[in-house]
Amino acid sequence: MAGLPRSFFSVELCFSFTQAMRVHDEVRRVLNRTADEAPPGLKWSNHRAIADVLLTSIESASRGCWEYMDDDTSDVMWDDWLLPMTDRSRQPAGNEAGGWFTMTMMLQAKKNTATDQVLARAFAGASDSLWTRGTFATMLQAIPAISFSNVVRDALYLMPRDTTCGFTDDELELERMKYLRVLG
Repeated sequence: MAGLPRSFFSVELCFSFTQAMRVHDEVRRVLNRTADEAPPGLKWSNHRAIADVLLTSIESASRGCWEYMDDDTSDVMWDDWLLPMTDRSRQPAGNEAGGWFTMTMMLQAKKNTATDQVLARAFAGASDSLWTRGTFATMLQAIPAISFSNVVRDALYLMPRDTTCGFTDDELELERMKYLRVLG
């Protein structure tokens, strides 16, 4: 993908299975109907549906992380954010139901397009209140305004996908999980 200037956008939220099982179930339903090679309109619809679920449940989110980059680190950030899907050490290690789950939304957009500008505006005000639910809500509210014709690649992932073993409290305190900030 080298050569094409693009921006990188990601949002990850962490929820307790105890408090937000409905969120997990609704997101999983959307993901189950998502095909890797879906046309842009269907991808937009799926991202919007997940953003809507997360927005209506934002008060239940306990931790989160977001990024927006519009420089040459876009590919590096993409690869880094995909690691939990391929690196078993970054997935839940527990074998008991319950605990915590994360939902991650990622996009790479063509730089300087209307989509990139919408995402940049959503992140512009975040420096004043980095790790608040309101900041995450602002970012998620931008999703309906983007055009997937300007999205180079996208990913949605729910970790874990099933409810047999979530992240434990101890796992959330490990160095590898410190990127998930406690939300205010």
